[in-house]
Amino acid sequence: MRALRDPLAATAGQRSIAMHIFLLALAFLLSLAVTTPTLAEQTSLPRIAAIIPSSGAHERALREELQERGYVDGRNVRLDFRLYRTYDEAVQRQAKELVASKPDVIVAYGTPAARALLDATSTIPIVFAVGDPVASGLVSNLVRPGKNATGMSVMALDLAPKAIEVLLQIAPEARKIVAIRNRANPIGVQMVEAAQAAGRGVGIQIEPVDVRSVSDLEAAVPAIRRSRADAIFIHADLSFQSDRQRVVRAILATGLPAVFQDHVFTEAGGLMSYGHNNREATRIVVSYVDRILKGAKPGELPVEQATKVRLVINMKAAKELGINIPQALLLRADEVIQ
Repeated sequence: MRALRDPLAATAGQRSIAMHIFLLALAFLLSLAVTTPTLAEQTSLPRIAAIIPSSGAHERALREELQERGYVDGRNVRLDFRLYRTYDEAVQRQAKELVASKPDVIVAYGTPAARALLDATSTIPIVFAVGDPVASGLVSNLVRPGKNATGMSVMALDLAPKAIEVLLQIAPEARKIVAIRNRANPIGVQMVEAAQAAGRGVGIQIEPVDVRSVSDLEAAVPAIRRSRADAIFIHADLSFQSDRQRVVRAILATGLPAVFQDHVFTEAGGLMSYGHNNREATRIVVSYVDRILKGAKPGELPVEQATKVRLVINMKAAKELGINIPQALLLRADEVIQ
């Protein structure tokens, strides 16, 4: 005869299996609770906002440097980046929107972006990366900036005469240099003035050409050709970076040797650049963001000055323009692009 199953034993076995499944499910849910922030936790995470160029380079560098400091979007911080292509009313709108959202700190790349934020708030900490914050009126002095902003200065006005000096090494016979600037950016105007002062010291005429967009620059190419200029100095400000290939093509179309102030333009095909190291600037910016989130007051943090300058030369562009780069300048370069 077939043995009868004990109903009590069967029930106990089922209870044991059910309990085992319950414990496994509970352990899984507890692990999720530990590794995944709740909605309330996510809402209370510190918020870092930013107004940066839409080129992509600054956004990548900013995210990477933040991660190096342990700040990961969605895990222990919330990031809100606003991108701009030109300095227009959109930057003003972005600044007002970010201020209204009440982040813990706001990063600004470029003098117009920093100015728009300072006009929109006197309380939210701002960390900027700009040309010359004192000359632009963003802070009263570098040692104790006061108010709610600090950051780093690339000291662009000091670099302008040196960029002209480098340009003259590949165009020693130059007597007239076109200086391209964006009048919407105060530091661009000041840099051209600094370049003009340097030019007067060596008997060189530096003639400004005002453009507000890449389209303006492209439209100016025929006039630059007719101007009988010997070379170009271009303050290719941050608003031009998203269209840097178009900027480079326009400058190459003039047939003249040119020096940019940001290496991203040389990497995009321009002849030469002499300016600060973007990665160093981002590293300084993030260090200030970190200190502010830990309780420091921006007005008490001295503005740091960039110390690393990069000379980058693009040999392909030199060949296209029929220019021989002096060996001494090649040896001086931080990077030579073949």
